[in-house]
Formats: sequence, C-alpha cells, structure tokens
Amino acid sequence: MLEGAVSLDRFCAENSVSRATCYREISAGRLEARKVGRKTVITKAAAKAWLEALPKFGADCDSDVAA
Repeated sequence: MLEGAVSLDRFCAENSVSRATCYREISAGRLEARKVGRKTVITKAAAKAWLEALPKFGADCDSDVAA
C-alpha cells in the first residue's frame, strides 16, 4: 500500500462508516479520494481534513436548536 494512504475499506473500518457513506461523501466533494489502478485510496491528509470538517456534537458546541 502507498505510504500515507489507506484503502477505502480500511478507511471505512477505521472511521466506522459504510462504503455507501464513503462514496456519498466522495460524490458530495467532502472526502477526497484517489485512484491507483482500480483501487480507491484515501490519503491520510484527506482523512484528517474530512474528520475535522465534520460538525461538532455535544453540550459545549454551538447549536441551532432553540432551548
């Protein structure tokens, strides 16, 4: 495997998301993927950017829900 990249299956397993979710994120432009031959890979930089762009969740973050 390429240094600094993981397969789509490994990315899905490490981030507890389905392949369908990954492909939706790629199609929406929120997750950047690369092709190596027929294999789809996610760079570690792209994985980090995707994770950091996800909305925050919890009591200490801003919320659009009125109390």
